[in-house]
Amino acid sequence: MKTSEPLLFLQGFLKNPKRVGSLLPSSKFLAHKIVQSVRWDEIRTIAELGPGTGAITRLMRAELPQSATVFLFERDPKMRNNLKKTYPEFMYHSNASYLLKKMHQENVHH
Repeated sequence: MKTSEPLLFLQGFLKNPKRVGSLLPSSKFLAHKIVQSVRWDEIRTIAELGPGTGAITRLMRAELPQSATVFLFERDPKMRNNLKKTYPEFMYHSNASYLLKKMHQENVHH
């Protein structure tokens, strides 16, 4: 049985509120505003820090060029595993402090 996204987010918050930082995922309105502000035709590589349940990731994927490299850094293992099932084409990591290391490993220079 798949856990609903708001429930998954709430569980993560209750387990570790300092790490998750919010009771609910980003609203659709906020996600749309964020995605609208990006020049997607110029994106070659993007990193999303703390994608949670994928409120922004979902919209981002629809706009990304197919050749874009995507790094998702999510510390909560349940949310990260849920994202992996939904977006298997992206690269996943648990800690954004390794962003530069992961970019170097993938030969991404900017």
